[in-house]
Amino acid sequence: MHSPTTTYVCAGILALFAGTAQAEVFRSAPLNGGKFSLGMEPEIAFNGDTDASFFLHGGFGVGRGYGLHVKIGFGRSQFNDDDVYFGGMLDIPLVRDGRGYPGLYVAVGGSTLGEGAIDSHLIVHNDFGRVTLYGGIDDAVVFVDNPSGNDVAFPVEVVFGAEFTVSGPFHLLLEGGIDLHDSANFISGGMKFYFP
Repeated sequence: MHSPTTTYVCAGILALFAGTAQAEVFRSAPLNGGKFSLGMEPEIAFNGDTDASFFLHGGFGVGRGYGLHVKIGFGRSQFNDDDVYFGGMLDIPLVRDGRGYPGLYVAVGGSTLGEGAIDSHLIVHNDFGRVTLYGGIDDAVVFVDNPSGNDVAFPVEVVFGAEFTVSGPFHLLLEGGIDLHDSANFISGGMKFYFP
């Protein structure tokens, strides 16, 4: 029998190599250095019941594909009974896109899912002019208060989406996810603005 400390350490290590759940990705590619983004996105999750949420998200490109992102969400989900979600992540580029080749990045962070969560995702993206397509693995290690059972949950989704350039800084997002384990299928769509 493993100690709780060993379980939490192993869960954290797994999260670093996996990918967020219940709050999704909300971006196709890392931000360029010095750029800001602000977006809003309603989401519908299907997990036996239908749950609706609304998210605000923002980001800042640090440079060379690294970026910081924050999210706040309103609405219940399987792991979030408090009606408010907070999360933050760091994008780390693994392969930079260019000349028609796809890019690859991993993001790691934390959120208020359950009693707290370690979030991560692994995303591949490719720019096709005014449309950027992306997809990957989106999951979390969620610590839950469950005296009668497991105290750690591992929600996992396959995520796919598209970001459309409408006019200059104004973009539209469409994203969906398929439940792989202890999570929920979802669809979301919204808008995003880039500055400067």
